Amino acid sequence: MRPSSDALPLDCIQSIQAIFAEAMDVGAIVTRLDGEPLTPISNSCAFCDLILGTSQGYRRCVGSWRSLAGQREQKPRLRQCHAGLLHARGRIEVEDEFVAMTFAGQIVVDGDVEQIAVGVDELATACEIDPAQLRETLPLRASAHHRAGGSTDEPPGAIGGTLSDVRRERLVLLRKLRHIADVTAI
Repeated sequence: MRPSSDALPLDCIQSIQAIFAEAMDVGAIVTRLDGEPLTPISNSCAFCDLILGTSQGYRRCVGSWRSLAGQREQKPRLRQCHAGLLHARGRIEVEDEFVAMTFAGQIVVDGDVEQIAVGVDELATACEIDPAQLRETLPLRASAHHRAGGSTDEPPGAIGGTLSDVRRERLVLLRKLRHIADVTAI
């Protein structure tokens, strides 16, 4: 059985993701390598919810996630998404094969709100959203983790490693079950 994102235990992953997102005060999601979500976003902000609620906004978010699949670095690094917020990608690997991605995002650090606000009209137009409505949801604060001087570079790697371990254990179990089924069929 070749590792893939198809057999990820998504209920378990969603629970881990939700705890991580709340603890780190970030939005979090797990995607396939093509950027398509495998889990709903946890702890999402109103700004991103509004963008993701449109087909154009959704496509732009998926494109941002997909663009990091080719990131060669194993260690997550903060990158700016299409909307101007920051996110970092962690790798979910099974048997040394990169099968899915985990993102910690929707991050605003001090001073970035003004930069995001400058592009909000263009973003709203591109995502087919009323600019005034999008402006109302602009993130007004840095995440609590960042205000305390924390880094978001490391946690996506840690959660990616944890989810890789969960997937690896599930793969071992599925292989054992397949072997039992083959033996009992004889």
